[in-house]
Amino acid sequence: MSGKITSKIYIYLAALLLVALPLAYFPAFQFPFSTAKNLVLIVGVAGLLAIKVIDVLVSGHLNLRFGKLDLAVLCLILVYLLASGLVTPNKMEAFWVPGGATVVIAGALLYFLVNQV
Repeated sequence: MSGKITSKIYIYLAALLLVALPLAYFPAFQFPFSTAKNLVLIVGVAGLLAIKVIDVLVSGHLNLRFGKLDLAVLCLILVYLLASGLVTPNKMEAFWVPGGATVVIAGALLYFLVNQV
């Protein structure tokens, strides 16, 4: 795949993820709204990361763009991770329960990946 193809796939997948995330609903889960949204978010972020890695491997160089809010988002995520790790008595529950640190990390990764478009 050339760099143009991977960048177009990246843009379309990012747009699809941003449109599909608020609309995600799957009645087979116990909590059909939150579990489906978490699943769409994590699978979409993993797909965007995979396409970014393929693009870097094909092109041979890494292009990163930094916005004005990147440092603030990074600090917010670090504080959230420290707070969830230090305050919660059950560390695994803080990171794996839906709505926990995993979703916040995936949301921050989504912000950084969409910022690359």
